Amino acid sequence: TNARLKDAAADTLLFLASQEEVGLHVMAGPILRPLKSQAAWRPVLGRLQLLEEFVPQFGISKQGSEGFPLESLMTFVSAAFGSPNGEVRTAAVRTALEVYKKVGKAVERFLPKTLKPAIRDVLTQGFDQIEAGGEAPEVDFK
Repeated sequence: TNARLKDAAADTLLFLASQEEVGLHVMAGPILRPLKSQAAWRPVLGRLQLLEEFVPQFGISKQGSEGFPLESLMTFVSAAFGSPNGEVRTAAVRTALEVYKKVGKAVERFLPKTLKPAIRDVLTQGFDQIEAGGEAPEVDFK
């Protein structure tokens, strides 16, 4: 089925990213490459779901370290906040919350000024809960 195929593909990418011979630096570029249009929402959703899994495992890079580059990552995520698809917006918020767990307030400077108030409210609530030592809230913009 499609779900099994998707899971197998994600497992393969995770395996390749964890291998010294390939590494995350090879995987990060294609995952974070901007798409020409947010209208094709399935590829965006798939990448965001990968990022949701990968960010906790690989983290955010600091000069010379392994991990996702913060600016490229948040540029990709921020573009997805404006998607017409609710699943994409939900995955973008979840990914942003995972990034916040790693880098804290540094995420806030990448949030678009035109961010919808409903999304901004959920992010702010999530950031506050993470700061207080709790888990991020459940998010669903479907």
